[in-house]
Amino acid sequence: MNAETVARELSDRLGTILNGRSTPYAPDTISPPTGYVFGPETAYHQSYQNGLTRAKLSVTVAVAREPLAVAWKALAGYASDTGATSVKACLESGTYTAFDTIVVTRSVVGDVTIGGATYKGAQFDIDITGSGA
Repeated sequence: MNAETVARELSDRLGTILNGRSTPYAPDTISPPTGYVFGPETAYHQSYQNGLTRAKLSVTVAVAREPLAVAWKALAGYASDTGATSVKACLESGTYTAFDTIVVTRSVVGDVTIGGATYKGAQFDIDITGSGA
């Protein structure tokens, strides 16, 4: 798997629920809501003869802090299992060429700092697999 291609495909898919505001890397500044991909932690040789590579990445979605009720409502949608703004549903339903399987395994809602500014946000842990070289 090519890490840059993986991050770009995930970012493109995430952008479908964030009005195109997603990057394949942690940005210096944002205009919320924004998402970005971070990672990966990679494990090679997950099967005999290097047939499987597993990577663990995170995707972060940041929203404005104020008003707080609006921020939490937006984050609840992103952290939901289903729905039009669900990160899990969005990413897991995508069609990808850079890897074979994707599972969103965890989400954590809280404060996110980007370029020295603090936003409300959610981090999603993602487990992907693909063909080894």
